[in-house]
Amino acid sequence: LTSQEEWKNGKRLADTDLPENMKQAVFKMKSSEMYLGNLAGCQGQLPISVKTRIGYHESQIEEVVPFLIEAGVERIALHGRTFDARYSGCADWGQIAKAKELTKGTSVQLWGSGDIKSIKQANEFIKLYGVDGILIARAAFGNPWIFKEYVPSWEERKNAMLYHAELFLKYRPDLDLRPMRKHITWYCKGIEGSAKLRDRLMKVITLDDLVNVLD
Repeated sequence: LTSQEEWKNGKRLADTDLPENMKQAVFKMKSSEMYLGNLAGCQGQLPISVKTRIGYHESQIEEVVPFLIEAGVERIALHGRTFDARYSGCADWGQIAKAKELTKGTSVQLWGSGDIKSIKQANEFIKLYGVDGILIARAAFGNPWIFKEYVPSWEERKNAMLYHAELFLKYRPDLDLRPMRKHITWYCKGIEGSAKLRDRLMKVITLDDLVNVLD
């Protein structure tokens, strides 16, 4: 396996045997899952899932999915873009459906991800593409209410910002709110005049700063 820094920067990902590297990573996880299960207070082994994309430059699902099945994962969560594509274009749900076909006859679940913006759409895609489940990612940024299909008031958004910030400081008392700035500003999506508010939120450092901006 390549080093963590190399994976983070994506420098060697395209030059390595991606399916084999993924399989070896899963084998390493499975070798320690009993230990991890004991730490979590579980009896026996923890199930292992893998979230990945359809490939690096192009789709590699016909290589990757069989390797992951062989490695013994319980669930594959597949995003319908390549690594190169980042978040440009549209997720290729045709490739996700093809990956689901590759899991047939096994106990491995195949979940899809990419461009899902509502629970209604998620349910439609489950039926349309035959996947076992859906992951909602970017659409939930600043909008945890998406899972209840509920439109919050501005007061509820402000309370959520404060609660989110308080939780962050509770679990990271060694930090201030600078790492939270982008997360806080997501709650402003769709709010009239939010550009100026986001500018102010991007300057907060303490919880008092946040309270003053939202007051």
